[in-house]
Amino acid sequence: MSNLDKLKNILQNYEAEYDHNDWIKLEKDLPKPSGNFPFQKAIIISVIIISTITGVILLVNKINKYDKNLQLSETIENNETTENNVVNISQNNSFENNLETKSKINSASNNSNIQNIRNDNKENKNITESEIKDKNENIINPSIIKNSEIHNTSKINSLPDLSNIKYEISVLDSCVPAKIRFSVYNIPEGCIAEWNTDENYRIKGNSVTHTYLKKGEYYPELNIIYNNHLLETFKLNKISIFDKTYVKINFDNSNNLYYFSSSIDKNKNIYWNIDNQIFTDNPVSYEFKKSGDYKVKLTFINEFGCKSIAEETVNVHIEHLYYVPTAFIPNSNDVNSQFGPIGENMDFVMYQMVILDGNGQTVFVSDKPEYMWNGKINNIGPDAKTGIYLWEIKTLDKYGNLQVKKGRVNLIRN
Repeated sequence: MSNLDKLKNILQNYEAEYDHNDWIKLEKDLPKPSGNFPFQKAIIISVIIISTITGVILLVNKINKYDKNLQLSETIENNETTENNVVNISQNNSFENNLETKSKINSASNNSNIQNIRNDNKENKNITESEIKDKNENIINPSIIKNSEIHNTSKINSLPDLSNIKYEISVLDSCVPAKIRFSVYNIPEGCIAEWNTDENYRIKGNSVTHTYLKKGEYYPELNIIYNNHLLETFKLNKISIFDKTYVKINFDNSNNLYYFSSSIDKNKNIYWNIDNQIFTDNPVSYEFKKSGDYKVKLTFINEFGCKSIAEETVNVHIEHLYYVPTAFIPNSNDVNSQFGPIGENMDFVMYQMVILDGNGQTVFVSDKPEYMWNGKINNIGPDAKTGIYLWEIKTLDKYGNLQVKKGRVNLIRN
């Protein structure tokens, strides 16, 4: 086997793929052997072997170095996707210095946020441990945030202390429309109290009053808002809301005596206010003394303590009670022989009766109920003609009630 064949066998063991055409071309390009060919041929073969081995070694080192740089690049790219701060690290002249710098960065960060670590071969800037530490001081560790809903904060040391918060519910009226007051005390600065009334209604404020319009059981809540996000919810005691009982006033009158009754058939917890006087009977009667408009008020309290109120306005007209005949016969032996009012308790403060004929002429005037018309002109003159006469009676009692009555009377003679 020639030296050239041995060289082929040796070079075939390296990574370059064997190509027969290349060896043919190499044989043509080599100088032809001379007299000292064996010596020259050995020199040429040695030079080719040394050059090839050197190239292979350099290629292997370059590949190993590329693999290490690729691993570092992948690590840096992973850090770029998860961190918020940008730190530019330039590569030193040797690969070992870069590995040492990377080790310092990983030790100083303490799992904090470092973004976009890049290697720039064109710049030659070194980052020291103190520079990296200064950048990491501004990075917030998210584990100190108690509620994951709180955002938009550059630096939070601790959340507000809610341990001293006190709240209460004051029932102003437990019956529809029920009024409830919600109050909270010792709320930390920066926090907002929001009340959930358990009827799709929310109110903000440290002390608020809400009106419930429907009966039922409600479970309100107190929400503490911090930085526009819910910090904590307190469950409040149950609130029971009751309905009131519907009541109505019924009344009637007879001879100035009024009778009042309610729409409910109960005598307990019923209160009447009539002419500024209180009555607890049901029904109740009352006699008004003076004409006018009166407000009658009925109050009823049911078994839940709900107060129901009904009011009615009563127009009272006091009527002076007496009877006036429609005809009389003078000189009839005192049987309907005089004309005037007939009745009892006619103790009037003022009284006047006037009799007029068909022409409107006055034929009789009286200022006392007992002084009646006897059928003569002014009771002393000639007899009045038979026929129809007009009369008018005015009365005023001690309570100030003035009453005017008018009518006709037929004067009849035997």
